[in-house]
Amino acid sequence: MPNESRIPQPSDPNYDPHMLAFIQEAVQESDAFLRAQPNYDKIEKTRRAIHSTKSSVIGGVGGGDSIESNHVAKAGVQLVAGLTDTRPFWEYRTFNPNFKKQTQILGKLSLHLWLQRQWDMRWADLMRGCATSGTSYAHQTWSSRIQDLDLQAEDCRDVLPIRPSDYHSIQSAFGVILRRERTVNYMRSIYPEEFWEYFTPDRDGSISANPNTRYARLMDKLGSPFRDVLWKGNRPAKDMERIPTLDEYTVYLDDERTNETKKPMYMGDWHLAPTKDCPECQLQGTPHALNNWSYRVQPSDRVYPNKRCIVATQNKVLYDNTSIYWHGLYPMCKLTLEPWDDTYIGKGLLWDTLPMQRLLDRLLRVLDMHYQKWQQPDLFVDKNSTSISDFNKINTGRPGLKMRFNPVAGRGPELRYPDALPSYFFETIKFAIEEIGSLSGARDVSAILNLNQLPSSDSVERLMEAMTPEIRLRSKTLEAFSREFALITSYNLAQFYTIAMRMTILGPDGVAQEDFDYDPGVFIPDYVHADDFDEQGKPTAAALVRGPLPRYNRAKEFLRQFSMHIAPGSLLNASEITMKLLYLQLARAGWVDIWTLLDKLGIPNVGNPPQGATTITERLAVQAQMGMGMTESAAGRKATGQEMPRIKISESG
Repeated sequence: MPNESRIPQPSDPNYDPHMLAFIQEAVQESDAFLRAQPNYDKIEKTRRAIHSTKSSVIGGVGGGDSIESNHVAKAGVQLVAGLTDTRPFWEYRTFNPNFKKQTQILGKLSLHLWLQRQWDMRWADLMRGCATSGTSYAHQTWSSRIQDLDLQAEDCRDVLPIRPSDYHSIQSAFGVILRRERTVNYMRSIYPEEFWEYFTPDRDGSISANPNTRYARLMDKLGSPFRDVLWKGNRPAKDMERIPTLDEYTVYLDDERTNETKKPMYMGDWHLAPTKDCPECQLQGTPHALNNWSYRVQPSDRVYPNKRCIVATQNKVLYDNTSIYWHGLYPMCKLTLEPWDDTYIGKGLLWDTLPMQRLLDRLLRVLDMHYQKWQQPDLFVDKNSTSISDFNKINTGRPGLKMRFNPVAGRGPELRYPDALPSYFFETIKFAIEEIGSLSGARDVSAILNLNQLPSSDSVERLMEAMTPEIRLRSKTLEAFSREFALITSYNLAQFYTIAMRMTILGPDGVAQEDFDYDPGVFIPDYVHADDFDEQGKPTAAALVRGPLPRYNRAKEFLRQFSMHIAPGSLLNASEITMKLLYLQLARAGWVDIWTLLDKLGIPNVGNPPQGATTITERLAVQAQMGMGMTESAAGRKATGQEMPRIKISESG
């Protein structure tokens, strides 16, 4: 692997072949690193077990080969359901009272993304990846197709870390490569026609689309029929396969190169000279940036402060410039629910269940064959009393069986039934099923979900007691992952959500005072760095003359003052129940208004609080004027607010 200082640059001679060789060497090194991780081969085995696909027949006895009871898949579903049953959501906080409005906007927009863009379903995909592969990646991107933030769960085998320095986060690596299989037609639809000649297929997607079939595995060893048609001419073109595919590599590098020239460099998309039909060229002049991730690099500054991004295929570099994201991080967050210090991908939650599943399948096939022998018992005849032709016609499983034999020539036919199965046989089946649930942790999750009573102080205690150490550790790991994910989300919301988008979603609540300063349309203040203010907290004359710094620069300093908080136990909803009880008590004491309480309880159709009442104290004053408030029941004991109301729910309603 070349040294960082030897990374090919676009200005180098023979840049394309050198960069392609650099990428291929990085892919080989990173792929070999992942394959060397303990139990890497179990990833595919576990996924095949989920879909009840066996590479070889276990047992090898007659019709019983198809009998199985897939408890690995059931345990996987229970794990995913338990880990996504509640939303481990985060809260943005800041100690600067001037930025309270921005924390509210970020929180509401995050909730909107979670519900509107179906990020809860992508969260479930992350859990599935951890169950089968040990590690999964949350890849958050800006999609120009949908004009919104998008989230995808990436397979850990296709996210290739380049020289990671620790196993906890992908951010510690020198670089990361995202490998994706694309069809040739897809590549032609998103790239200009000048690149089309380089989109040559690497394999046939009609085969690789379903690698679980025996035919697909065999053809994968033999090679691609599509490639054979194009390069070897083995078959007529009319017979070639219909889905040619190729590998697309998206490479992010922490390139520390600096601008060694005496002139500024323009990274991203710029109009350096007047362009026809460009209104910005007429209003602002040139040079001017075409988007909010393009920037100017002064001499001695880093060329790629937000990471370098390269997109390439096997034989062509398609893009080499700055990463478009302000956060300056790799846009993939690494989630490993069961990490260990000697493996990068951790341990799959279902890996330990595979031997128990094989044992269970063998037992069930023995049981199936045992019942078949009772249905069609073994037949023994004397060859002297029954001819071979008559013997071959006998079917002992047929109702109303009739047989002829000569009693003078020998013994009559004898049906032999199998012996009874040992008493421990069914206990072993039960043991295997229980072990699958225990080893995966699915049984612990199910025990928590079975606390099917309405929330009360008692159920909160039972919930916390039911959390085994394994569940608590996974909850902590998921909460730590969510903090990094929330940080990236805050940057992307500040960068890509315009004031028009925020007002469409949140109405007037989506606008902050900073949207109307010298840099309108973004809620990032003009001056946020400590050097921009004097002793009285006012912008200095030098800062006013210079003007606001670039947005990405101010965004990093601005969002550095925010922190992401996740209440412990939020994975299992224990903290949310406790907070609801707390707000209920505060409302009974008259310290919280009715709008805040109903919003915290998640009751729909509450409506907005009165205009101008933004704080709890202002809302309490309006509530008192309207004659609204918490009322006590005249009959029975006074409510204490110590627990939620208990309601008996029956099937009859």
